[in-house]
Order: sequence, then structure tokens, then C-alpha cells
Amino acid sequence: MDSRKSIELFAEKKVSKILHIMTILWDGWEMDNRGWVVEFEDGSIEAFTTSHGGICKFSLKDIMSARNDTMDSVNSLDKAILLLERKE
Repeated sequence: MDSRKSIELFAEKKVSKILHIMTILWDGWEMDNRGWVVEFEDGSIEAFTTSHGGICKFSLKDIMSARNDTMDSVNSLDKAILLLERKE
């Protein structure tokens, strides 16, 4: 089943359009690395992701937390790169 239909079944309303597809880099998480911001026919906008393959809501707070975790990882990797490049 495609993501649009899965979201419609979960939310019990018709998706007008998918506004954005995001990649979520979970720390220690298996799969479930896609998220969608969708607009419904009633004009409301919500975000969703998956958990163990099933659709679930993805709040702004959760999105910001996932972003912060990703930035922490990027900063950590950047430091490792700088340390290793300094050796060469």
C-alpha cells in the first residue's frame, strides 16, 4: 500500500497533496526513516512517519528532536573528519 493511502486510512480523511517527504536519521532505529507533511482536503496540514511499519503522527516537537539528534551526529562526524585530516 502506498504512503498516501496509508495516511488516509490512519487519519480517516482524504489527502489533498503530499507537501514534503523527509528522511529521518534515527539513532539506533531500524527502518522507519521516512516522514511526510501532508495537506488534507479540509486544508489542515499534519506530519506523519512510521513506527514498525505502521503510520503514526509526527509532531513538530518530534521533528525538531529528530533534527537535533541528526545535527549532533553531523557535528560529531565533522569533528572526527577534522581530527583525521589534521593527521594527514
